[in-house]
Amino acid sequence: MPRTVVIGTGISAAAYLLSANRNLGTVFGTGGPDLWKQIAPTHQMGQPAPLLTGNLLAGPRGFITRPQPGRSPFMLAGDFAGLVEHHFQSHTHFQFPGSLVDSIRRLPNGQYEVRGRVWGARLTIFCDNVIIAVGPGPSRPLMVGENGDIGVDVRGLDGYVVGGTEFMSPTWQMPRGETMRGKTIAVYGGSATAAWVVELAQMRGMNVLRWFTRPGGGDGAWNVDVRFEAAFPAGSRNTEVQEGTRDQRAVLKLTNIKMIRPENDSSFLELDFLDQHDQIVRLPVDLLVYALGAAHTRDTGIRAMLDRDIQAQLVAYYDRNLAISARPSLLAVGTGDGSLMIVGSAMCSVAGFGNDMTLQGDPSKTLATLGRYTDISNSLPPAARPPEGIGMIMAGIEALNEFMPVRATGGAFAVYRRPHGQGLAFHDLAFVWDINYNTSNRTQLAAFLASTTNLSPFAANVAVALIVKLRTRAGNTLGLSNAQVQLIIWTALCYAHALAALNRDLEAMRLWSDRHHGADRFVDMCVDYMTTEYTHVAWWTHHGISC
Repeated sequence: MPRTVVIGTGISAAAYLLSANRNLGTVFGTGGPDLWKQIAPTHQMGQPAPLLTGNLLAGPRGFITRPQPGRSPFMLAGDFAGLVEHHFQSHTHFQFPGSLVDSIRRLPNGQYEVRGRVWGARLTIFCDNVIIAVGPGPSRPLMVGENGDIGVDVRGLDGYVVGGTEFMSPTWQMPRGETMRGKTIAVYGGSATAAWVVELAQMRGMNVLRWFTRPGGGDGAWNVDVRFEAAFPAGSRNTEVQEGTRDQRAVLKLTNIKMIRPENDSSFLELDFLDQHDQIVRLPVDLLVYALGAAHTRDTGIRAMLDRDIQAQLVAYYDRNLAISARPSLLAVGTGDGSLMIVGSAMCSVAGFGNDMTLQGDPSKTLATLGRYTDISNSLPPAARPPEGIGMIMAGIEALNEFMPVRATGGAFAVYRRPHGQGLAFHDLAFVWDINYNTSNRTQLAAFLASTTNLSPFAANVAVALIVKLRTRAGNTLGLSNAQVQLIIWTALCYAHALAALNRDLEAMRLWSDRHHGADRFVDMCVDYMTTEYTHVAWWTHHGISC
C-alpha cells in the first residue's frame, strides 16, 4: 500500500484529501495549526457558509432565499476551522501536530524522504507521494527604502511590531503586559486582513491613528481608494470599517522604524514616511501591526524545502478540460508523474518558481502561456473572489482532481468489459448529487444537468453558461439562490426551444460558427443576448437577478 505525506493542515490539504481521485494509501498529516484556528472562534469571516463550504466540506450547499449582503450571516472562524479539522483528521491515518518540514528529497528508488521536526525531535518519513498544501507562504517582510530593498528586523523591536495573524489571535497581549485600551496603533497593509486588524483594534479599545499602505504602480499609485480596494471585498463584511476610517487611511512609503524608550514611560515607535510629494511625515505610535500578505519566493517557502532534483522535475498542471474557463489557467505544480503535488494558495505566487516552468504533457509551452491561478476567481460570485480565497482554492483543487459532487447509491449498476482483455467491471447507474451551484465549475454543472434533466446538449450548455455568468455579476454579490438557478435552467430550455423553432437549420448554424469562430462563440452570443436585450434584462431583474 502506498504511503502519502500531506504537508499542511488547512483548507488546501483537506480539499485535496476530500477530492483525490487516486489511492493515497496510508496518509501522514504534518504541519502547524490552521490559520483559522489561530483566530478568535467568534471572528466573522468574509463570506456566508455556502461560499466557504463549496462542494467538499459538510455544510449548506446553497441559499434557500435570495442571498443579500448584510442579511445573509457570515460564517464564524471557529465553525470553519472545526469543519476543516474534522475532514483533515478523518482522511489521515497519523498526524504529527506542530511539526515542521525542513527538506524533501527523492531517492533513487522513486520514493521521497521527508525530514523535519516535531516536539523538538527529528522526524523522518519515507513515502511514495507528497502533497504540499502549506498555504500562501511566509509573510512578506516589512520593506523600506525607495527600491524596497532594506528590511526591518522586527525582532529588535521588542514585540511592538507584530504581524496581523498574530495580533488577531485571542491570546495576543501587548509587550511587557501593558494594557491595550487607549494604546495608539498604526496598521500597515491594504488587504481584508488589515481591515480585520483595524476592526479588532477598535474592539479592544485601541486608537487607530493611521492605516497606511505602500504606493502601487500606474495612474492609481497614490490613490487611496485604489490602493485599499482589496481591503473591502464584495459582501459588505467591512462596510463599517470602511466608513469609519476614511480619515485614517493613507498611501505612504515607510522609510524607517525607530524605538523610543523614555526613562519613566513605556516604549513607543517613531514611524518615518514619505508622502506623494516626497515630504517627510513622522508618526509616534505605541504599536505597529502589519498585514502585507504572503508569498513563496526563490529563497523562502516551498523552494527552500525541495532539493534541486525535484525542482528540475516540476511541471505546471493546468485546466486541460476547460472546466473553469475557455482559457486554461494554472491549477497546481508537481512532478510529471503526480507523486509530488503543490496545491492551493501557494499557486498565487506559483510556489516561487516563476513562469518558465513547462506544462504537464506539453514541454513545448511554458506556464506563461496560461491564465493566472487567480483567474479562477472570475468564475465565482464577487464575494468569493479574494486572492488566496477559500472558494478559489476549492474550485481549483476540484478541477485538478476532476471531482464530481455526486455519490453512487449502489441501487443499480451495469456491467461492462474492460479494455485490452482485462475482464469485466461494474458501473453504478443510480446517483445522488450534492452540488453547490455557486462554486461548481462548468464540467460539474454540465454533468449535473445531463444526469438530472432531459435538456438537449445545446440547452444544457446555455444553462451552464448562464449560471456562471449571472452568478459572477457585480449585483449578485453572494451568488444565486437555488430557486434562481432552477429559473435559469428553465429559461435556457425555453430559449433553446424558441431558437430551434425560428431556425430549422440550427445545428448547421452552430457547426458553421464552431468551425469559424471557436466552439464557445455561439453559446457566448446566445448568453450575451439573453443578458443584455431589454426584455431579458427585465425578466432577470423581476426575479432579483442582476445582469
